[in-house]
Amino acid sequence: MERKDGLSSDVPLVEFINQNQTNIITQSIPSQSRSHNPRDISSPISPSITLHDDDIFSRDRGDQQRNTMPSFLSRRVTTGSDDNEENYVEMTNISKRLSLTKKKHKQISFDHQDENYTHDPSLLNRMPSFKKFKRLSRMVTRASSRVVNLANVPLDQLPKEGDPLEDKERNSVLSETSLNNKSAEPPPTFVKSKSVLEGRSLFIFGPNNPVRLFFYEILSNPTIETFILFLICANIILLVIDAWDTVSPTNPRRTTWGSSFVDYGLLAIFILYTLEIIARIVVSGFIINPDNNDESFDTIHQANTKPSSISSLNDQKGQILPGIKRSVYKTAFLRHSFNRIDLVAVISYWIDLVLTICGVQHVYVFKALSTLRSFRLLTVTSGGSTILQSLKISAPLLANVLTFISFFFVIISIIGIQAFKGSFRRQCVWVDPSGNSNFTLPQQWCGGYIGQDGNHYPYISTDDHPLKPPIPKGYLCPVGQVCQEGVNPYNNMVSYDNIFSAMFLTFVLAATQNWTDLLYRTMDTDYGWSTLYYVLSLFILNFWLLNLFVAVIVAVFEKIREETSHSAFTTSKAAPVLLDDEGKWTLKDHKKVVTNRLGKIMKKLKYLFVFCIFIDLFIMGCRTYDTPPSTALFIDRAELVFTLTLAVEIILRFFSYYPKFWFFFHARSNTFDLFLVIVTCLIQIPPIKSSPVYPYLTIFQIARVYRVVIAVPRLKTVLISVLGSVAGLANLVLFILMINFFAAVSVIQLLRGSIPSVDNESNPIIMTFSDIYNGFLAMFQLFSSSDWTTVLYNVFEYESVNGSVASSIIAALFISFYTGLSNFVLLNMFIAVVQENFAIAEEEKHKIQVESFRRNADPTVKKDVVIERWNIYRFFKEKPKALAVENIPSSLVLHTQKSRVKEFLEDDDSKDKKKKTHHGIMEPADNFILSIKRFFGYVDTDYGPIHESDFNRYSMHHTDYKEAAFDLFSDPVSDKQAEETIDSYQERQALKADFIAAHPSYAASLWCISPHNRVRRICQLLVPSSYGKRIQGVSPSPTWSFLFSAFIYSCIIASVVLACITTPAYQKEYYEKHGFKRFTWFWLIDLIFAFIFTLEFIIKVIADGFLFTPNAYMLNVWNVLDLFVLSTIYVNIILIPTDTFGSARIIRAFKALRALRLINLSTSIKNTFYYILIAGAPRIFDASILSISLIIPFALYGINIFSGLLYNCNDNSDTINVNTDCTGEYAQSVLNWNVLTPRVWDNPYHYSFDDFKSALLILFESLSNEGWINIMFNVMAITGYNNQPQPNAAKWNAVYWLVFNLVGTVFVLTLFISVIISSFQSKSGVAYLTQEQVRWLNLEKLLRQIKPSKLPKVKPNNPIRAFCYDYAVEKRGTLYNIMTGLYAFHIILLMTEFFNAPVWWEMTRNIAFLLLISVYTIEVSMKLAGLGWKVFRSNPWNLYDLIVITGTIVTTIPALTPSTTSDTTVQLQKLFLVLVTIKLFQKSDPMNQLFKNVIASVPPIFNLFAVWFIIFVIYAIMYMEIFGLTKYGQNGTQHVNFRHFDTTMLTLIRMSTGENWNSIMHDYTVTSPFCVQNSDYLLSDCGSAPWAYFLFISWNVLSMYIIFSMFVGVVGDSFSYFYQISGTYSSINRDEIRKYPFTLF
Repeated sequence: MERKDGLSSDVPLVEFINQNQTNIITQSIPSQSRSHNPRDISSPISPSITLHDDDIFSRDRGDQQRNTMPSFLSRRVTTGSDDNEENYVEMTNISKRLSLTKKKHKQISFDHQDENYTHDPSLLNRMPSFKKFKRLSRMVTRASSRVVNLANVPLDQLPKEGDPLEDKERNSVLSETSLNNKSAEPPPTFVKSKSVLEGRSLFIFGPNNPVRLFFYEILSNPTIETFILFLICANIILLVIDAWDTVSPTNPRRTTWGSSFVDYGLLAIFILYTLEIIARIVVSGFIINPDNNDESFDTIHQANTKPSSISSLNDQKGQILPGIKRSVYKTAFLRHSFNRIDLVAVISYWIDLVLTICGVQHVYVFKALSTLRSFRLLTVTSGGSTILQSLKISAPLLANVLTFISFFFVIISIIGIQAFKGSFRRQCVWVDPSGNSNFTLPQQWCGGYIGQDGNHYPYISTDDHPLKPPIPKGYLCPVGQVCQEGVNPYNNMVSYDNIFSAMFLTFVLAATQNWTDLLYRTMDTDYGWSTLYYVLSLFILNFWLLNLFVAVIVAVFEKIREETSHSAFTTSKAAPVLLDDEGKWTLKDHKKVVTNRLGKIMKKLKYLFVFCIFIDLFIMGCRTYDTPPSTALFIDRAELVFTLTLAVEIILRFFSYYPKFWFFFHARSNTFDLFLVIVTCLIQIPPIKSSPVYPYLTIFQIARVYRVVIAVPRLKTVLISVLGSVAGLANLVLFILMINFFAAVSVIQLLRGSIPSVDNESNPIIMTFSDIYNGFLAMFQLFSSSDWTTVLYNVFEYESVNGSVASSIIAALFISFYTGLSNFVLLNMFIAVVQENFAIAEEEKHKIQVESFRRNADPTVKKDVVIERWNIYRFFKEKPKALAVENIPSSLVLHTQKSRVKEFLEDDDSKDKKKKTHHGIMEPADNFILSIKRFFGYVDTDYGPIHESDFNRYSMHHTDYKEAAFDLFSDPVSDKQAEETIDSYQERQALKADFIAAHPSYAASLWCISPHNRVRRICQLLVPSSYGKRIQGVSPSPTWSFLFSAFIYSCIIASVVLACITTPAYQKEYYEKHGFKRFTWFWLIDLIFAFIFTLEFIIKVIADGFLFTPNAYMLNVWNVLDLFVLSTIYVNIILIPTDTFGSARIIRAFKALRALRLINLSTSIKNTFYYILIAGAPRIFDASILSISLIIPFALYGINIFSGLLYNCNDNSDTINVNTDCTGEYAQSVLNWNVLTPRVWDNPYHYSFDDFKSALLILFESLSNEGWINIMFNVMAITGYNNQPQPNAAKWNAVYWLVFNLVGTVFVLTLFISVIISSFQSKSGVAYLTQEQVRWLNLEKLLRQIKPSKLPKVKPNNPIRAFCYDYAVEKRGTLYNIMTGLYAFHIILLMTEFFNAPVWWEMTRNIAFLLLISVYTIEVSMKLAGLGWKVFRSNPWNLYDLIVITGTIVTTIPALTPSTTSDTTVQLQKLFLVLVTIKLFQKSDPMNQLFKNVIASVPPIFNLFAVWFIIFVIYAIMYMEIFGLTKYGQNGTQHVNFRHFDTTMLTLIRMSTGENWNSIMHDYTVTSPFCVQNSDYLLSDCGSAPWAYFLFISWNVLSMYIIFSMFVGVVGDSFSYFYQISGTYSSINRDEIRKYPFTLF
């Protein structure tokens, strides 16, 4: 298109200047058109032009004309090279913009019309203060660009610390010529363009609109981003100042605007915010991007008369110059996420301002929303920006997983409504006989009551005309009380009465905090089967589905690391922080530093000084609250001696570098140790040591413990793997603390002043949101999820009263959202960052694989373990005995050594035979489940047992690579490796045969029963080989071996059931009813089981020998376990009849071990048990020791600062100030009555820092996030020795617990999960597979999983059937979308159920469901008609439809008459209606793939659950035997005890989630005189502290750390497959598979 001036409109925008103007050229001409002669006037840009920046440095003069386009948008550096395109910068290139600005700091020049003055920047550059100023300026500029980001640049393009380009430009030096060359030849003069903008914003403001250009000029100023950053910081500071003072009844929250300077400051800030947003909207548009039109490309014409310049310009016609990208302001304002947050914040502020001025009270939602802009500061550091970018990349997958899990949330909530609506309204009410006032028991829910006549009556309903009368169930209130329906707890906010309340409770259940309160209430109000609802929901959500969040974050962050070659948490490439120089002072830059003789001596004495530190720490641990003065003096002197000793050491280490002393500071450990020595010496000065601050300064003495930890090589290796360079962990910790702080700022505006400091029963409320500090602690409590439901329930109860129900719901949503974000995303990022440090480099993986292949490709013949161990025959002289050919055992595989006949036997037939026998070797014969399959003909029965180590190594060779035991690299060379495996196995068999031939008596069982003995052969027919394959003898009979195994395992199960029934509580009841009997029925049955297991033992010994035979009984570790269990049964049988008062606790506990034999039921269960507790034991041990090493310093520090300060009086009245006031009695309110209670001065319930043992125990308990909130509250109330604590008297003591929770709890839990996952991946081989191999194997797994739907060979000819056929085959289309919408509507209809719904609504819902079911029936009929029954039944989804729809029809029709419908029918109808919703998984590709992922993880999850269940049973029996008669403690109820198996299992499930496990543990440490101690065990109700600590702590470690980590590993392992096939490397999707013409033949 030609313009009036003859130039093309395609010429890009260029700004030209007059020689008298101090403006810069903002656009270059391509290098191919430019002259390189600096004096050539035809060159459009002359090197004589110096760099100017009107926005920062230039001095405006009256005769100067101001630029329309800011210089920083595209600026040119005045160097001698005109064709260097790096001299031109785009606005979107933020890092180059910033670096160019830094260059201008180095070259400062000012132009004047009348004089030329050039300032040499070298003098300023050499000034230290100026360098610091430049460094600070760069930091602020980078931070402001990341935070404000006016250019809307993506996060990954924001400037980062250490940008190589920026560093390169920062260090570049401008030439003297370019600095000083003000050429006399003036530059060409051009007319600047009218606009740099495009399109029309808001359809009003064109690119040349003066208003839009004015706003653009303001926003383009380089200082505007820094100014807005300071505004955001000022906004946060004002909010913190406003919320600093604690709100109380005497200091209420301000409700009048203008009563503080904060209001005026915020008003000014938000006025500027508003102007900024208006300017950005005018410049870039609001929602719709500005249209691109020709007006944005303005005329370019020459103002100079020189023809050369015209020629140069004409050469550029039609070309797009590279300097400017016009995409900067083409993006509308609302198309950036942070901009949307800004708009919400600004609008909310003005709404809140209007409401406040109008006097509207308790509407603080908008005030809270106005603080949202503070979250922009999360990107103030480059690490935070990197983490946000990583989260943004993972957002799509996280959204898919969230949608998938939300579906289950909705389903579980719907089931909760259907089963438990109205349940929480029923409570026991004490009926006043006088009729004055009844009293409702606050914590006793019920389902009925016992009348005066002894009959059971249902609860009293508020519905006068129910469709069906209620029936008594659950807990029955005793005589004198009635069960009456009232209101729900917490102001009617906690219930299953509607979908919203039910989803809140489902989230509480998923977060596993205080979920048992809901469980116990439901058990009291409904039937016992309600337990299944909670237990199954808990396992499905917490242990299964929610771990998908871990899998997503770990997988995506690993992918980011793979593609970007740097961490997903930092761009730093620093080395591991502990990977310092060897010996800490002998290496520098990977070169040896020559040290003198003293250095060599000090290196040898290093561990001596480490031992001194250990002794010093040990002596510190001897300090107690009541340490005698002499002992305290000894501890102080010892500390002084060790401090001086370490001071001498550091001096000697310094002189060991003589004469190059500066090398001492090159090792980071030297610098840190020197700092510790200086500080620890200073605090030994008497004035400091005697001051109150000394206990806090002892942290520097305790910090020396790091030298002890890293002195242990295994611990140092683990610590290096966990910490890495610390940069990622540090960035993540800072990021989380910033989120926590900004969330506290927001929630303070919402809830400040709503929650009182004490509840209705005068108990203190810890988290009241009364000030910013308390708000921060409250948000950190939500982050840790410790007792977070208390905060939620307090908000429900008090905000709904002091504010409104709507505001309480909004606050509850915020609290739930933040808890979910913290626990399911932020905490899981710790796992990702630690896993990142555990990852093996790709090059290292290749090395490991090559080494593994080399070992497997060239196997060496090893001496058989049987011959080398437990074999005394190797010391005897060989007595070979010839064998007749007819006597050679049929099971002999290769009676000669492989090395003699290998080449001779290697032909095609032998290879085929090896492949065939390979499967037989891989299958173990002692697997009961496998025996069942063989018995019914599902498995070939010709294969014998194998060597146990062979099984561990190769048994899963043909399964998925991730489940293999050790050798995962077998898949690419499976045939070759299979042959080598068989050869190695046959070689061992040949060696055994040779050895037996040399020692004939070696094969005799018990030295007297030969292999040909008839009895021995019969025994061998009954049992498989105990160890390896039998060389001589017979193979087990499939039939008789199966029957014998079935009988034995039935006896094992029966003996376990017997142990679960005959608990001490049962025995006590039995003896009380029948009197004492020496030989009871359960003793006789135990005797029978002992006889049966003894017979099994004898049969196995006769079949294979006991110890000194090739297949001896004792060579199998599981047989050793069986023998030990048998011995414990005999111990119980012998002691019980002879011990009238019951045997010792340890003898009774042995009864639990019989459940270990259940592990042999399945090989997969056995392998899972092996992975968890045997193969992973070394790493778990390392993690445990490292965790304890982390707790010990905190315990020592806690003793120093809190010892003896936690004592308080149980009377919290104001009259108690010191311990001497705590005497006599006081009136304590119990329910509705006052009871006199003696005053006691003591530590809080079972915890203190009075000695090392107590401190270590309390910190270990806090690792599980249980109870630390209450301990922190007590620490914050410290007022001094022997003084009554006062709330928040020492609130800054909470920092100790914040640090410990963040460093300790998060670190330890993350460490265990990471170690377990790493161990799991290492043992399975996944850790050593490269990314390409993982993708290939995942694709192979996908192809194996694909099973296209079968179709008829011919399409039906009937038009109706043809139409049905098309619908059944076509997976996309109108009908398909309609059915998807109906299924969605089905879920919505299910969600509309609520308590006390009118009858007409229930009837309407039933009719709607009946109509939907009719449509579903038609759909199923169409599929059946179109496909035919044979094809229809081949698809599992079709069978599912048929069963569910049929069941729904059968149960819905009777439900139309609810008065005559049984409860069973109603519940079945509700169940079938819920099952219909599962069909939605088939309609969505992402959800379908996630559903398949969940289904694919079922086998390993089942195996893990099976192992866990066995451990459950073992611990349940031990708990019942040891604590079955112990009295209830403060936490004991009819639901929390170890009396019977069901309550014991339920209590163990509770403790497996960490729910108050430590308080229950302390209940069972009770001893005399607080219990009845009797020599008769059945008459004693005391506990045992050693047993309680052992059982509870071991169970906590097993369940909360090890088993839970295995669940994370299994789910993550399955999800990695889904992630790979759903990523960029996937070329197969469902639609493409459906297009393939599969037919049924």
